[in-house]
Amino acid sequence: MGIRQKILLILASVLVVSLTIHGWLILDEQREEALSDLRHRGADISHFLAKAVAYSVIGYDYHTLQLLMNEIVATEAVNHARVTNLAGKTMAEAGNPHDPDTLTFEQPVQLEGEVIGHLVLGMSTRPLHRRLAEHHVSLFSRQMLIILLIILGELLALSWFIVRPVRRMITVLDSSDEDDPPRLPVTSRDEFGQLASRFNHLVDRLRQANRRLRHDAHRSGAELDVSREQIREQAAELRRIQRELHRLSRLDDLTSAFTRRYFNERMDEAVELANEQGEPVSLILVDIDHLKIVNDVHGHHVGDRLLQIVARTLQDALRESDQLFRICGGEFAVLAWHTGAETATWEAEQLRKAVENIALELDDKTLHPTVSLGVATIPDRGRETTRDYFYLCADRALYHAKQHGRNQVVHCHALNLEPITQLTDREP
Repeated sequence: MGIRQKILLILASVLVVSLTIHGWLILDEQREEALSDLRHRGADISHFLAKAVAYSVIGYDYHTLQLLMNEIVATEAVNHARVTNLAGKTMAEAGNPHDPDTLTFEQPVQLEGEVIGHLVLGMSTRPLHRRLAEHHVSLFSRQMLIILLIILGELLALSWFIVRPVRRMITVLDSSDEDDPPRLPVTSRDEFGQLASRFNHLVDRLRQANRRLRHDAHRSGAELDVSREQIREQAAELRRIQRELHRLSRLDDLTSAFTRRYFNERMDEAVELANEQGEPVSLILVDIDHLKIVNDVHGHHVGDRLLQIVARTLQDALRESDQLFRICGGEFAVLAWHTGAETATWEAEQLRKAVENIALELDDKTLHPTVSLGVATIPDRGRETTRDYFYLCADRALYHAKQHGRNQVVHCHALNLEPITQLTDREP
């Protein structure tokens, strides 16, 4: 996953959560307003109806009362209506008194200030629920449209301002001549433009030096030999700088671990080694426990310090043949070459213990970070595997470690994973 996909994933997650909360609040407010309106309307209708049936109650006109109740419940707004006399005997009733979608109102039936009976009116809440459902669908559609428009705009911005200049620089560097390095195109004044300007300044200085040395070489044979030696030294220095630039492009700026892009390249080599030669290779995924809480409570500057310290601790604890990569956020990966499952599990445990001994001193407290580790080893039971399956096995083991208490090591062989075809077919 490249930087463009990572940023879009984070943005989409934030938008979905934010708009979902916002939509829920709006729907809750609409529901409360609708219920309040229904209560006021029910109170008004029941009060009016209690006055209307007073003379029928006092005159024991059962037939008129029943006709009136039947007429009232014939509307969608009313589920149930009942009139009782002062003794509690039902004089007329219509509708379903047990309908769960009913809001009940009770009013005394009075005549000249004297209570002569009671009216029970059940208002239906189905129209209210139907309107709320329609509002929910409409709100969800608008939210999805807003999310798609924002993601599209962000995709275009990332492609234009970040991905495009990086790819242009990589293309120029990959196609460059070591003896005559090219100038990088300067298209902006941001960090990419500053990097290209400094590289071009270095190239100009080297070219000028080479021209001066060539000019002086024509004066004498001795000077020519000296100039040639200097040219070779300058060319060697330029090659060294280019190699250093190429190396730095593979390193993470914050932790100095290798990048995700280089990790993918090495993973391909590891899978090829295991499939073709049967050499064991192990992958250790390392995730810092509760890094988000550290960022939220102490600030991202403390989280960055913690990332640097953990990365340095992991690097110091690794064997010389192993490589450390930063995958994303607080997750690292270790490729342990020519290493079987038992040795990889032991090495992962040493990494866990090394991080557990870290003490990050802050102004008001000391942080003791921990990590969860997932381990996978190939070849897996003699099968030919893929890079995705290799990574998925380690990721499943890491997930199991995080779900069962964190600060522990889990090898995927200890889990009852499905066959490789089922795993890889189900993954996107």
